[in-house]
Order: sequence, then structure tokens, then C-alpha cells
Amino acid sequence: VEQLSREIEERYRILVDNTAFPVIVSNVQGDVLFINQHAESFFGIDLKSIQSKRAPYFWVNPEIRVLFISELIQKGKIQNKEAEIYSKNKKVFDSVLNINKNTKIDSSVSYY
Repeated sequence: VEQLSREIEERYRILVDNTAFPVIVSNVQGDVLFINQHAESFFGIDLKSIQSKRAPYFWVNPEIRVLFISELIQKGKIQNKEAEIYSKNKKVFDSVLNINKNTKIDSSVSYY
């Protein structure tokens, strides 16, 4: 079972790392748990440097993230919501977000 779990996790990481879209996984507290290669390139950041920041740091309006999380807790996912997100150098990106609740990334509820 443990071996199968590792194989599934490895397949997931390969799939997410090779998708054409930036993927960032964070928990409700704002800790960044995972960032794929496309997000590293797109936002000009890497996992090591992003872990020193909290997820709300990247939102132009962090209070919108709070509203999104409230909706996420109620509905379990958010689709096609617009938000402004900062890159590492504070360049603003207009983004369309699809966010899903996931309890398997770590022991807390995380979002991607």
C-alpha cells in the first residue's frame, strides 16, 4: 500500500509539473506546500524562495483570498474566479483561478 501511494504521488507530480498552467498548493494558513515548474517560470519564483512568503503575499487584495477560502469551505471548489496576483517582483497578473479543496497533500486542508 505504501509503495502504491508513493507511485501515485510520483505520477501526480509528473502530471502537475508538466501541465501548461501554473499550479501552487497552499493551506488555509497560507503556507505554500507545492509549486510546479510552470509556476516557477511564470512567476519568477522557486519553492525554496516562495516558502519564505505566505500565500496572501501574492494576492494584490488578500481579503479576496479570505472570501475565496470561505466559499471554498462551503462549496468545496471555486471555478473561473478572477483575481490579481503578484509575481516575485510585484508585477500584477490578472488571473482566472480554479481552486479545489484537498485534504491529502498534508494533514491540514490545502488548496490548489
